[in-house]
Amino acid sequence: MFKDRKELVSQDGASLSRQLICCCGFDCFSVTFGVITGFSGVVIPQFRAEDADMKLTDTQISWLASLPTLAMIATSILGGIFGQSLGRRNAVLIVAPFEVIGFICQAAAPDPTLLLFGRFLAGAAAGLTCAPTAVSIIYFSERSIEEFTNRHTQKT
Repeated sequence: MFKDRKELVSQDGASLSRQLICCCGFDCFSVTFGVITGFSGVVIPQFRAEDADMKLTDTQISWLASLPTLAMIATSILGGIFGQSLGRRNAVLIVAPFEVIGFICQAAAPDPTLLLFGRFLAGAAAGLTCAPTAVSIIYFSERSIEEFTNRHTQKT
């Protein structure tokens, strides 16, 4: 496809591999929305099983399923403001550790309180990164398409 390595570098020096890594990194934050919301569908039957390590009441199970979505709704509006004021990259870098901490809390939760806290924290962090990651993916895609496709097409 590309015969020369120079073809993989845009006019401002950004390589295609760097742009792909950057887009995939931002895309990983978009994938977390599915992980957060889909997790409850997988784990709820396990909490209802007879031999479950942690028993949850029906109320706790409903909070387990809805808490991340409620947190995402509350923080997604702030995510756009946060990304605009600090910059998209900085906003994602600041919020990413909180999302990881939320996932760790869920994985290591010995009781329902820490599990619900982890779900809330991961949902809130996902909401804060919603706007910055979506805009960044679109920006990098448009920029890549413009620079790489225009150079490899013949102008008539």
